[in-house]
Amino acid sequence: MKRHPLRNIIRLALPTIAVAMILGTRAPAQIMTRQLVCPGRVPANWIRVDTASPDISDCGGANAWVIEPYDNKSVGSGMVVCADQPTPRGWETLGEATSTGQCAGDSFAVGNIKSIRRIS
Repeated sequence: MKRHPLRNIIRLALPTIAVAMILGTRAPAQIMTRQLVCPGRVPANWIRVDTASPDISDCGGANAWVIEPYDNKSVGSGMVVCADQPTPRGWETLGEATSTGQCAGDSFAVGNIKSIRRIS
């Protein structure tokens, strides 16, 4: 007995739709949003997580800062941020490390990133 090709399409479409629904209904608080800002312009409840090269910013030749909100993360969530950023209230610092890519910019330094975790 020959199967109808539409049956195979439906069989493949159902898992695809299920995955799309799961990703589409993900809590907005867990969706990561990053923005580029000029140095020193970090709004409240945001933290610097990286440095971008000056050729992709309008900061007068300076490296732009990549920032991300931290107040939308659930308790237990972790972030890797630039080590010179103060640890936000309700978060704890887990440790520091050195990265040649993240938060390096023009003034690469040892211990330039840190891991933080939300505790309340």
